[in-house]
Amino acid sequence: MSMSGNHFENYDLSTANGVFCQYCGSTPAVRVDFRAHRGLLFVMHFRKLPGPFCRWCGLAVFRHMTGDSLVQGWWGPVSFFINPITVLLNVAVRSQVAALPPPLPGARTRPMPPGKPLTRRWQMAGLIVPLAIASLIAATAGGADWSTSHKGHTTYTLYP
Repeated sequence: MSMSGNHFENYDLSTANGVFCQYCGSTPAVRVDFRAHRGLLFVMHFRKLPGPFCRWCGLAVFRHMTGDSLVQGWWGPVSFFINPITVLLNVAVRSQVAALPPPLPGARTRPMPPGKPLTRRWQMAGLIVPLAIASLIAATAGGADWSTSHKGHTTYTLYP
């Protein structure tokens, strides 16, 4: 087994862009911000975690902050409309982070582990609340008449 003096020989050093991750110090990185929203009945709480982020740290922060928003973001009347914007902003920023190549070795610390994809986390269950409310609104606002009159009696059916 021969030892090479250059431990970067298996990495493409041309991907270094001079921007370093705020959390681990890796390069390449991109300057983006991830956001989270917490909606309470009468209060809203906004969080922002600024970059720059390398690929792994950015994906970890995206999954954490967006997961928090999916669970905590729907619990206020105004938050019901603000939270989807927050989630969509994070999805747009995630595409910039995901386009980065893996971080080059030699940073001051290891990058954050990205963990499971957001679609495989329990926080995805947080979408049940807004989908249920939207379905209820659509069903009641649809203008469907769910009753029938027969000989002076009104009967309500469970289907249209």
